[in-house]
Amino acid sequence: MSNKETLLSFGKYPETSLQQARKQRDEARELIKQGIDPCSLPKYQLFVKVQLIKYRINNEKVSID
Repeated sequence: MSNKETLLSFGKYPETSLQQARKQRDEARELIKQGIDPCSLPKYQLFVKVQLIKYRINNEKVSID
């Protein structure tokens, strides 16, 4: 993480309620305390999902009945 200030958006109002935004803000603060950049987390989660899908496709056993 850098010391540079960044903007983190949780969605547009009213699609995202104030209560939801506050909860996500608190979660982001916890990640920062752990040294994790909350802005990079969605990219990492997407990367992991793609890798898991690729693994499942390549290692799936096809049975012909």
